[in-house]
Amino acid sequence: MKTKTRKILALIILAIMVLTMVPVTSVLAEAGPKPEFTMAHNQIMKRDATSTLDVTVNEKLEFNRFEANLGYNDQTIEIIGVETEEILSNNAQLELQNTGNKITGFTITSNDGKPIEINAGKLLKINVKVKADAEFGRYPITWDKAELLIDNNKSIAITTIPGSIIVVNEGTNIEKAEFVMTCNQTMYPGEEQTISVTADDKMEIAFIDAFLLYDEDIEVVNVDNGKDLPSDAQISIIRNATSGLIVGFSIQSDNVININPNNELVKITVRAAVSEVPEEAEFAIDWNGIFNQDWKEVIADDTIVNINVIPHVTIPTIEKAYIRIDRNELLVGDEEQVQVVVEPEEAANQIEKIQYSTSNPAIATISEKGIIKAITPGKVRITAVINDQFTSEVEVTVSASNVPATGDTQIVLFTSIMILSLVGISTLIITRKRK
Repeated sequence: MKTKTRKILALIILAIMVLTMVPVTSVLAEAGPKPEFTMAHNQIMKRDATSTLDVTVNEKLEFNRFEANLGYNDQTIEIIGVETEEILSNNAQLELQNTGNKITGFTITSNDGKPIEINAGKLLKINVKVKADAEFGRYPITWDKAELLIDNNKSIAITTIPGSIIVVNEGTNIEKAEFVMTCNQTMYPGEEQTISVTADDKMEIAFIDAFLLYDEDIEVVNVDNGKDLPSDAQISIIRNATSGLIVGFSIQSDNVININPNNELVKITVRAAVSEVPEEAEFAIDWNGIFNQDWKEVIADDTIVNINVIPHVTIPTIEKAYIRIDRNELLVGDEEQVQVVVEPEEAANQIEKIQYSTSNPAIATISEKGIIKAITPGKVRITAVINDQFTSEVEVTVSASNVPATGDTQIVLFTSIMILSLVGISTLIITRKRK
């Protein structure tokens, strides 16, 4: 009975595993980057003006149907039309969705039953108008629904990034806002650093919109809140829809953002490109739109810094080090300079310290500067330890000097005179005897 019960339990567990594997497999199959449909945001407009919002897609796609419903404040703005852009193929058909006189969305379908193929880029442009009596402020246009269908009407998971319109007041502030960027002027390839963006003036701001302008030798990794940015203010990163590169940011809040001088608003993390050629890269912030609490534009000049990207300097290391001397045989009283040899030669300036020693200081001494002095006859070993890493030694033989001391010189001279005198006297006596 127990065996039968165990078999039944095993079958139940197996069935549960099989059934749970299907949704897990489906989830795994859908994992990965989702296609992004982005609507241009922070479009700056005045009352009774019209403009265009671009809708872009971030990757190449193939689909049969794309349907989207849009949400927006129809008391302030109205959508007056939607048009196709260049990446849509000829078999794509655009239809607008209307509720009364209000355009609420659109549908893209195939007119020949074949899939619609598109590349990354501009998909549509949405024409909008700000009403003459619109209130000043920022108004989002949301994707209330966005669905992409492929074969067999299977839905593909997508990401939608909404757009927005900023309705600004008439007139421009006379005073200019000033900003400062602090960063290291020199970077090595692949190095990252954070650029601090601070305000030079006191401001009360409703919205800030900025473009980032930089050379290819610099890459923007991230844009984050500065330490002095109020907690209720948020930074939104703007990316290029095709390349994915960060090209700007905006700062916004439900309340007025109070900015004091030297307040850090933004931290921008940048990375130097990997290059073997020194380059000077310009990094700039174009303050595209700054609006005060009355939604009047505040003018600010571009903030620019230059960053030198220089290749890493390869510092040679010492592979081998030893000592040598020109003379291994010295006379008492001689001095000899020890020479230090390093391989490779380019690493000679990497010598930090040398410790000299002698095996018998009674025979020869060695100074801190490597000067050997012969003291008495004998043999001695001179040792050098270089950078606590390399040990080398040379052998020195010290011989007695060939030049006698002063007292000995007098004795030799006296003896020589005596010998010469004796030789002279002997020669004279022999000569006389012969005569």
